[in-house]
Parts: sequence; structure tokens; C-alpha cells
Amino acid sequence: MNHGTSSCKEKMKNSFIQITKQWQIIRDEFYEIDPLDNSIDEEKKYNDLFCQEDLLWVQKSDFNIDLGWYGEEEKGYFGLYLYKGIDWHNCQLLEKRNTKDYESIVESINRLIKNVDTGRYHKVDNKLCSIDDYYETEIISVLNE
Repeated sequence: MNHGTSSCKEKMKNSFIQITKQWQIIRDEFYEIDPLDNSIDEEKKYNDLFCQEDLLWVQKSDFNIDLGWYGEEEKGYFGLYLYKGIDWHNCQLLEKRNTKDYESIVESINRLIKNVDTGRYHKVDNKLCSIDDYYETEIISVLNE
């Protein structure tokens, strides 16, 4: 186990997520399932990914990372959000990514956790919004990375 990683890491369904002990796990249904991997059983993909709109929600203070699967089965995509606030409809949207690429979404989650942990978003003052206002947007980054 890496230094600074909590014992809750072992409890997470996706062992590639590098969460630190300061984060609280609200929802964890993000399994190690690549939607483009044809070797994974279709029923497993359907039950553990395509039917799970809410895959992962972790929180540190007022920062939230939310991951879901949106759209119909294999035509869908991962939707990843980092927002600051306690309400999805009245928050500061800091990052958004839509992709089918499993490895990219895992890397993005770990990058967001690290950026929050190191204070990169603490001085960002983005306008309050509803995340639903940005439904059609595929990528948003206040850090311009």
C-alpha cells in the first residue's frame, strides 16, 4: 500500500483508483470493466457498468468527484465531474470529461484526486451553475490542462 493511502482503498471496487484517506467514499460501483474490452462477459458489462448510471462518488471537504455511465449500453460513455459545493444544481463545475476510454477515465480520476489533494483548485473561483447546464459539453477544465 502507498504511503498516504487509506485502508478504504482495499474496499474500493476498482483497485486502480488511488484515493487518499482524506476522501470519503459516498458511492462505489466502479468496477475494473473496460466497455471496449470484448473479452469481458457482456452480461457483466450490462449489470456492472451499463445499468449503473452512478458509478463513483467521492468527496473531500466540499470537493466532489462524480463518475457515471450515460447513454444506452455500449453506445454510452463515462461522464466524470469534479465540482465544488454540496448541490449538483448549485455548484462550481471545475472539470468534466466524457469518454468511452476506461484507462483515460481512471487516469483522470487519479489526476483529479491528486490536484485536489495538492490544492490546485482551492483558489479557483468559477461561477455557480447547475451541472445540467453543461450536459452537451464533453470537456471542461478550469486548470486548462
